[in-house]
Amino acid sequence: MAITKLHFISMLGLAVFGFLVLLVSLVATNRSVVGQVTPLSTVQFYTNGPILPDHPLYPVLMVRDRLALLQAEGDATILLQVKYADERRQRAMLLLKKGQPELAVSTFSKSQKYLLEASRLAIGTPAPVEMRQELAEILAESLLHIEVISDSTGDLHHSALTQVAADTRVVQDELAASVSNNY
Repeated sequence: MAITKLHFISMLGLAVFGFLVLLVSLVATNRSVVGQVTPLSTVQFYTNGPILPDHPLYPVLMVRDRLALLQAEGDATILLQVKYADERRQRAMLLLKKGQPELAVSTFSKSQKYLLEASRLAIGTPAPVEMRQELAEILAESLLHIEVISDSTGDLHHSALTQVAADTRVVQDELAASVSNNY
């Protein structure tokens, strides 16, 4: 059966509609910020600078990152997680500058999750000692970033950031123990 022009246009229309539904659902899912839902009207479309969590295409970047992590193996997974943690930390700092502390805290928390997962992977695998030492230094730096963000957001997110700092210290201690076991 030949595809007529009308069939082609209707299939194309359905594909575009399906993509838009997927995009809207990804944006709506990503709007959860520290237990609150950010109204969709705060989503901003801009073309200059990095794509931040307030951009409608941000969920597409997150899907891309997750797919890359699923394909990575061994030390490459750890390196990707550290890269994504750093990118999210930078985005969190930009969000603070833009006056969006809730989104900044949420983004930074996700950054720390990547960093903590990378550290746990390094502890549980035969990752080189140098990599674990570098992760320990990065964790120490991340504690300083937690203080900066906490000072910038005040008491509003103090408990969430305190929990992130506590989790970071636990993994930092585990990482230090794994490094000292190799000496």
